[in-house]
Amino acid sequence: MNNPFSLTNQKILIIGGSSGMGLGTARLADQLGADVIIASHNEDKLQKAAEQLSTNASYSVVDVTNEASVYALFEQVGSFDHLFMTAGPGARSRFKEDPMSAAKDYFEGKFWSTYQMTKVAIENINKGGSISYVSGGFAIRPDKGSVPTTAAQNAVEGLAKALAIELAPLRFNVIRPGLINTSLWDFMEEKERGEMIKKEVERIPVGRVGEAVDVGLAAVSLMVNGYINGSVVNVDGGSFLR
Repeated sequence: MNNPFSLTNQKILIIGGSSGMGLGTARLADQLGADVIIASHNEDKLQKAAEQLSTNASYSVVDVTNEASVYALFEQVGSFDHLFMTAGPGARSRFKEDPMSAAKDYFEGKFWSTYQMTKVAIENINKGGSISYVSGGFAIRPDKGSVPTTAAQNAVEGLAKALAIELAPLRFNVIRPGLINTSLWDFMEEKERGEMIKKEVERIPVGRVGEAVDVGLAAVSLMVNGYINGSVVNVDGGSFLR
């Protein structure tokens, strides 16, 4: 029996692949034989990330909020099999105090860039391919200071479901991660970060926080399983149950 998780001869583009969940997915896909292309706006980070992958992998610089940059990326990539998009800003906000421009900037970086990227990507994707997005826990568990984040994450999830119908049989899915221990949290002091993780471990049913590879395993599953479509997959250790 052939390995159902083999990605040999599959070209996979990962937006936001220079770090965190994107890089974790890139590493796994690379190990499974895929031709991986990682893309983000920071070339230095891309170069360092590419050093962690095989010689089959490559990288491209892209500004997901710039239409010309997006078109240039897909012209360079050519035809491909799977797209995984993890890129997107994340910040607390104050609904009453923050200007409309702040919310619009967030939507531009998280939702409209995803929308634009998808419109271009579908012209290059091979038959049997898939596109997967990342939302987040605020989509179902809003908190104070999360209004634009919550709205944008729900918009991304709705986009995937609508596109799964509109563009069938092309598949669209979403990964909704819980707390994932990545460089996203590097802005925190080590002690503060450790205390946060310890507190979350006590709350998460599986008894640990997530790692980038946990998201990678889910992302690869969505690529290889042709019967998963229009779905939102929680990668949260059961934390969303509480």
